[in-house]
Amino acid sequence: TITIPSTKLSKMYVNEKIPIDVNVSKDNIPKDNLKVYLRVDGIVYEDTRELTNNNGDATLTLKLTTLGTHTVEVFINESNVSESLTVNILNPDYYVSKSGNDSNDGLTLSTAFLTLNKAVTSASTSNCIFVQSGTYNGTSNTALTISKNLTIYGDGSAVFSGENSRQSGFTVNTGYAVTCNGLKFINGGGDAGAVTVNDNCSIINCTFQNNLKSTSTDDVTGWGGAVYCIGSKNLIFNSNFYSNKAYSGGGIYNDSSNTVTD
Repeated sequence: TITIPSTKLSKMYVNEKIPIDVNVSKDNIPKDNLKVYLRVDGIVYEDTRELTNNNGDATLTLKLTTLGTHTVEVFINESNVSESLTVNILNPDYYVSKSGNDSNDGLTLSTAFLTLNKAVTSASTSNCIFVQSGTYNGTSNTALTISKNLTIYGDGSAVFSGENSRQSGFTVNTGYAVTCNGLKFINGGGDAGAVTVNDNCSIINCTFQNNLKSTSTDDVTGWGGAVYCIGSKNLIFNSNFYSNKAYSGGGIYNDSSNTVTD
């Protein structure tokens, strides 16, 4: 079987890293083979992994730079072990860059916004925001409240810092779904941690480090040092957590039915 996060089935974006979970039943694993890889449009893709355990599991990473529709397949040696998966690659709607300016239109890398807040307020529902590499801090980049359906992604080197005094990420209000991919959240403080979500949000390929909530038993200030999932049907996929602290759930606090996949 080949599985990607459900929120990415219909839309992927240029240079967005998508984790693909692969499971090969034992009967289909060649005895002299331990490698699994992808083909994209019939061409071998560079990412190759060993099967990580006796259950035949591996996680591959797909990142495409060409717009349009592509066919993705999983192979072991020359044996196809999955049905083909069709993905559609789009450009993001807005860009954020350390060299940007909030007086720009944000529509290209050369006219990027400077802050995430400007991109979020400019975006329409279901838009996508790409954040270039760099460290983003201050109240125009952190401790934001989002009331739109959005995708926010980076290449893994975009870092949001709460500077040990405020939330390093954002809070998604009830009724809105945000997909966050390839971002790093560090040094969240002020008893606010990093990210708070309600329902139907996805956190993919993200890193959370040194985010802090208080030792209070209060749910808002004391639960979920890195991620606080208030509602249900949230997905946390292929993300890393280091040295996050809270009264309950230093890394993640699930207040309802949610899915966490490493």
